[in-house]
Amino acid sequence: MGHWSRVCLLAAAAPISYLHSSTKWENPVHFNYEESFNEKVIKAKKAIHRYMLINGVPGVSVGVTVNGKAVWKSGVGFSDVEQAVPCTGNSVMRIASISKSVTAVLVARLVEEGKFDVDVPIQQYVPSFPKKKFEGKDVDITCRHLLSHTSGIRHYKLVETLSLEKTPNDKKNVKEDEADREFYLNKNFEDSLSALEIFKNDDLQTKPGSKFVYTTFGYTLLCAALEKAANKDFETLVNELRIKLGMNNTRLDRTLDIVPNRSRYYRTDSRGKLQNVPEINASYKWAGGGILSDVTDLLTLGNALIYSYQAPSDAVPRALLQQETMKKLWSREVKSGEKTREEYGWGWVTLPTIDEAGGAGPNRSGVYFHTGGAVGASSVLLLRPHGESLSGQGKPKGTCVAILANKQDAGKGIVELALEISEIFSGNLKKL
Repeated sequence: MGHWSRVCLLAAAAPISYLHSSTKWENPVHFNYEESFNEKVIKAKKAIHRYMLINGVPGVSVGVTVNGKAVWKSGVGFSDVEQAVPCTGNSVMRIASISKSVTAVLVARLVEEGKFDVDVPIQQYVPSFPKKKFEGKDVDITCRHLLSHTSGIRHYKLVETLSLEKTPNDKKNVKEDEADREFYLNKNFEDSLSALEIFKNDDLQTKPGSKFVYTTFGYTLLCAALEKAANKDFETLVNELRIKLGMNNTRLDRTLDIVPNRSRYYRTDSRGKLQNVPEINASYKWAGGGILSDVTDLLTLGNALIYSYQAPSDAVPRALLQQETMKKLWSREVKSGEKTREEYGWGWVTLPTIDEAGGAGPNRSGVYFHTGGAVGASSVLLLRPHGESLSGQGKPKGTCVAILANKQDAGKGIVELALEISEIFSGNLKKL
C-alpha cells in the first residue's frame, strides 16, 4: 500500500477531541472572570507588543485554552511585511524545535505498543551508525539519550552548547560561516539515514548519559531509529498523529509545497535591518526542527497531553498516552545534581512542581514547555496542568499557550511571555 493510500484510509477515521466539542474560536468560551474578558485581552496584547518591540518581530500568532476550552486566539503584526498581510491566529509557521516534542510523542506511542526499546544501543535500529568511543573507551548511545539530549552528539558545527535554543549567532569563538553552513543548509536528503552523513563520524562531546548537551542532530538519529522500529517514514507517522487528533494544518516544512496561511520568515542584519531569510531545506532535521503548524494544532496536541497526564486508564475518550508514559516525557532524565530550574525529559522542558522546587511560587512551577528557534522563526508551546485529575466534565484541566513568531533569534522572553499570558487567562477565575 502506498503512502497516500495509507493516509486516505486514516482520514476516514474521525479524530479524537480532548477539547469541548462546542468550542469555536470565532465565539470563544468566556469564563466567569473577576475582570472583563476584554481587559485580559488588552493585557495579553500589551505583553505581546512588548515582546515584539524587544525582539524586532514582524508578526506573532497566539492561542490560549483553559480546561479544554478555546479562550483566545489572535495575531499581531504582519505575516508578510512586503505585502502587508496581517498575522492571524491561523498563520502557519515553522514550529522549529517544538518538532522534538512531537517526535517524543511518536516515540512514546511506539514504546507503549511494544515496538520500540529506548534502552538498547542505537545500532539495533540503525546498524550503519558507527560505534562510538569517549576518552578512549567504548560507549553506547541509546534512544533514551537521544530523547533527553544526553547522547553527547554535537549540535550545529563547532557550536558548543549546554543550553536550549542557541542558534549559531549566539555563540562566541565560533567560525560563523561554518556554523551557518549547517543552520542554513539548503540540501535535500532522501531520508534520515542519508542525513546522518553530516555528523555520524564526529567525536562525541560528552559521555552518553552524563550531561545535557542540546543537539538537533541527535533527533535526526532518533528519527532514523523511529522509522526503523515503526517500519514507516517520519511523514507517515506525523500524518497518523495529525489525523488522529485533527491537527489539520500540521505538516513537514517543504518550501515547494503550497501551504495556506503560511507566513514569510525574517531576520535582522548586523545593523538591525529587517530582511528576508534565505531558502533552506529541512530534510536533514524533520524530527528535530522540520515541522510546520499553527497555534490551534499545537494547542490540540497540548490538551491531548494534559488529558493523558490526568486521565485514568478507563477514561472515555481513551487518552493518547498512558499516565506512566507522560511521567517519562515530563521527568528529568539526567541526574547530574545541577541546581537548575529547568529540567529536560523526553522532548520536553519542565519546571519542577512547588514541592520539588523547595516552595517556589505556584505560578512558575509544574510547567511543561518547549521553545523553538529556526531560520526565520521562533516559538513556544507551554502546558500548565491544574492538578493530576480531569475536570468534572471529563476534559483536560489546565492552561495551554502557543506562540509563533516569524523572526529568528527572537527567543528572548518568549517563555516568560507564554507564562504571563497563561496567568492572565487562568488567574482570577470565580469558577473553574
